Amino acid sequence: MIGWVTKPLGELCEVLDSRRRPVTKKDRRSGPYPYYGATGIVDHVDEFIFDEPLVLVGEDGAKWGSGDETAFSVTGKCWVNNHAHVLRPLRATLLDDWLVYYLVHQDLSPFVAGLTVPKLNQGSLREIPVPLPSVAEQRRIVTLLDEAFEGIATAKAHAEQNLQSAMDVLTQHLLSVFAASSGNAVPVASLARCSLGKMLDKAKNRGELKPYLRNLNVRWFEFDLDDLLEMKFTEDETDKYTVGKGDLVICEGGYPGRCAVWDQDQPIYIQKALHRARFVEPAHARWVQYYLYAQDISGGLRPHFTGSGIQHFTGAALAKLMVPLPELHVLRKHVELFDQLRADCERLRTVYQRKLTALTELQQSLLHQAFTGQL
Repeated sequence: MIGWVTKPLGELCEVLDSRRRPVTKKDRRSGPYPYYGATGIVDHVDEFIFDEPLVLVGEDGAKWGSGDETAFSVTGKCWVNNHAHVLRPLRATLLDDWLVYYLVHQDLSPFVAGLTVPKLNQGSLREIPVPLPSVAEQRRIVTLLDEAFEGIATAKAHAEQNLQSAMDVLTQHLLSVFAASSGNAVPVASLARCSLGKMLDKAKNRGELKPYLRNLNVRWFEFDLDDLLEMKFTEDETDKYTVGKGDLVICEGGYPGRCAVWDQDQPIYIQKALHRARFVEPAHARWVQYYLYAQDISGGLRPHFTGSGIQHFTGAALAKLMVPLPELHVLRKHVELFDQLRADCERLRTVYQRKLTALTELQQSLLHQAFTGQL
């Protein structure tokens, strides 16, 4: 970093916070000009207060860790509320993009105050030290970062598209199979005994504290068991309010219809926001799981929900839901293929997540090299 100096941000930028103005949602009039907050555009309005290139930095309601989108550039006519600082870099010494890249790379949490409502106040913002090579060197490094980040963005988009294409293949196959089997349909009530979990009532519930599933723990085809809560159950409630291996757990409220088959040997309790569907034939549980997923994707489940705010998939609606039902040996073959296609999707998802992690690490490595004079 030969020839680089470090100066506080307040000496390198004009801070235009006094010109920003918040407008409540009810007072905004829709228009063509972006209305910016701490993390980006939150609305469009019919007036503007800025019309020039600027750098915005989240004051509150943002994240300030390394790699977070703490700062971003804006240009043209716009409005900025009081949740983002407004900076005009002194461009004879500091380029906008250099500042944005640096603030995104840095961990700014040491400059953030407040536990209940964290805030990067203007005084602390002005004190942030910014490394300052010559403008020509800033421009050279920014050009390298732009090219590298464009390539990384393209790689991320390709990985995401590959994953989405695999999910589309699964979805289209499901819809095709269920459409072809629609000639013979039966209600869920004819295939399974369905019941709801226990009402959460701290004042009335008795017994021992036990972990239980809530709708947040149910994902499509799997369970998230990292955040289990506990409530009291009595011994005689065990059979009534637990799911066992092979039971289909279906969200009644919050995420209506979302479901997964419980495949663990150890039973677990459930609360009232979940249905337990217990099938005589195990393959039917998995078949109905895929049917609910396909219907959710296509929008076919929504007419079965009730509620103007939070949607509910009631026990009556679940019991009456008509499910296509081919002969059992055909159904089992379909389920096997569904499982294979979903396993392929999960493998791609794992590859995708690893690639995203690697690309994010590459971004951070490039930024570290940029601001330590190694590019």
